[in-house]
Amino acid sequence: MNYPEYEDDFAFDNDMGSVDENAGNYGPMPAGKYGMQAVEIEVKTCKEPSNGKMVAVTFQVVDGSNNRKIFENYCLQHTNDTTKRIAEQAVKQWMKACGYTGNERLAARLLKTLEGREFTAHVIVEKSKDPQYGDRNRIRQFEASGGYAPQQRPTPAPAPQQRPAPVPRSSGPPRLPSNNARPRRNTRTPARPRPVHSPSPPKPPFRPAPPAASPGNAAHNLTG
Repeated sequence: MNYPEYEDDFAFDNDMGSVDENAGNYGPMPAGKYGMQAVEIEVKTCKEPSNGKMVAVTFQVVDGSNNRKIFENYCLQHTNDTTKRIAEQAVKQWMKACGYTGNERLAARLLKTLEGREFTAHVIVEKSKDPQYGDRNRIRQFEASGGYAPQQRPTPAPAPQQRPAPVPRSSGPPRLPSNNARPRRNTRTPARPRPVHSPSPPKPPFRPAPPAASPGNAAHNLTG
């Protein structure tokens, strides 16, 4: 068969005759537990801009059974409180399954750190309400499976205890020892007594010697 209008076009050289267009199952995965991780996280505006922002996440199976993907939208900002609460509960479960406590301040930068962290997903099959679209998989619950331990907040160091100020001594009478108090033992060596010296007797008063007699006086005394 000749297609003159395509003669100058690029040919892919694919053998389309050997392709079975009905082969393969592109329906949802069977419900069950799968090892998964987030491969793409994006913050988008909700369909109704007045509802605020939502987080669009692409999850992929990583346990070797297949490489199928599940797409989830979490409306963390919404005018409907129930819709917002369901999204918050799912995101908190996801965070805890990836090693966080779930009580962290929720921000886009924190959510981006969840990419590549493995967890176990409880996958269900959700029936489509629109006949134009088929059934699809949804993640109903998150569990830890990647060995991530919850990150605990560091415990603040206790404040140093200040010593109480010394209490001034009172000027009252001294305390008397109690009856039960043991007397202190005197360990000092007693001093040796000093020798007592008796007083010396008083010296006699000094008396000058009488003058010696001259020779003349002595002769006069003999003749007279």
